[in-house]
Amino acid sequence: MNSYVDELLILIRDSKGYNEESHYNFEDSKEFDKYYKAIELLKRESLVEYRRDDSKLYISALGSEIIESGGWEVHLKNKADKNARKDSQAELDLKISEFQVKTRWWPLIISIISLIISLFALFSCKQNQKQSEVSSNKEDKTQVFQSILDSIYNANKDAVGLLVHVESPKKGISWSGSVGFSDKNKSKLLPNHPFLIASNTKTYVSTAVLRLVEQSKLDLNQAIDTLILEKTNALLIDDGYDTSKIKVVQLLNHTSGIHDYAVTDEYMVMLSENPKHRFTRDEQIKLAMTLGEPLGEPGEMFSYADVNYLLLTEIIEGVTQNPFFTSIRDLINYEKLGLDNTWFSTLEDYPENTLPLAYQYSTSESLDSYLLDHSADLYGGGGIAATSKDLAVFCQSLFNHKIFDRLSTLDLIYTKANPVQLMDGDYYLGLSSIEVYGLKGFGHGGFWGTAVNYFPDLDTSIAVVVLERDKRVLRQNLNEAYIKALKKL
Repeated sequence: MNSYVDELLILIRDSKGYNEESHYNFEDSKEFDKYYKAIELLKRESLVEYRRDDSKLYISALGSEIIESGGWEVHLKNKADKNARKDSQAELDLKISEFQVKTRWWPLIISIISLIISLFALFSCKQNQKQSEVSSNKEDKTQVFQSILDSIYNANKDAVGLLVHVESPKKGISWSGSVGFSDKNKSKLLPNHPFLIASNTKTYVSTAVLRLVEQSKLDLNQAIDTLILEKTNALLIDDGYDTSKIKVVQLLNHTSGIHDYAVTDEYMVMLSENPKHRFTRDEQIKLAMTLGEPLGEPGEMFSYADVNYLLLTEIIEGVTQNPFFTSIRDLINYEKLGLDNTWFSTLEDYPENTLPLAYQYSTSESLDSYLLDHSADLYGGGGIAATSKDLAVFCQSLFNHKIFDRLSTLDLIYTKANPVQLMDGDYYLGLSSIEVYGLKGFGHGGFWGTAVNYFPDLDTSIAVVVLERDKRVLRQNLNEAYIKALKKL
């Protein structure tokens, strides 16, 4: 039909008007229908104009434009393209509108982000300032602590060397210090030099025994006759001891009544004459029997004795079926506590990446820890080697419930020796006490000028070491100076 539209437009354009009533003679009705429909389309699309004055159709401006632009089909195509462009533009306008709706909050969002960045920068600045202050405070504490150590040493250089560790988590302090030399040949003493802790070992043994009590493998009031080896039991009975009356707790608090070997002149002569002799535990227990008689009935008196702790390590081995030093390590859990520089000297492997042991002296008794076989004090009365930090960390861990599973177990360690005969001072289970400026401390000391104490009021442990035993009085001086400094922090 499109061709009829173009023909009619041309006809109407070229004529002086077209009277739709007077049609040309059409060949058939189909042709008439097409022309008729074309005329209706022309009128509907405003391609022609009807004038009432002569009742004729005349081509409109739009119609002329269609003829000039290529005909009705071209017009329809252009119209379709135009509509398509309109649809695309409408879609684009819609998307732009949606985008504008979505982004109308951007200025506010950007403002909020800028505010957050500013606050973060301010917070970071304050944090850096705070960290700087903390670092500065830490440096100040370090300088104060080291100056204390230097001052005491400068007035007592015959002490050879001094070691200190202060473990005070609530005050943010874990400080190791040293001054002087690790030997009389003037080798520099470092803060992480290990040393023999001597009788400080007793607290470790006591802790291991209490762990076995906690595990219901041992009872503090249990008689030792069925716990020690048969040969050891027979040895004690032959010397007049009634082992069925001696309790585990009495070994721990030195009220067993058993005479000690380590305090005798005879033993000191043996060490002096043959310092490289390798003692066994059995040999030392036998010496306790041969070098003295029973001191009294169990519980009658307090008498500090290494032999009590030799018997306790024998009991630990009987209960655990493992070497006592392995059992103590496992029961206390050195690994969990980070005690990487703690071991029983000559019985356990020397820890990797650990400095050589510092030399320790008792000049008045002609003793040198490097010339004396460590078996002289090895099987529970002493024997452990450690750094000052490990010693203080163990002490801090013990009193802060990091070793025992139950709080009530720690209470047992405060079981005070209460013999029939009055005793000087206090002793508990592998534990003694001191007082410094009104503050009570719990810990232990050792033959070689060692000491560690926990001060509950400060929640702080202090380990001190004087390498010359003859100057061991400096342990008290060091404790006093550090307690005084800590109370000011």
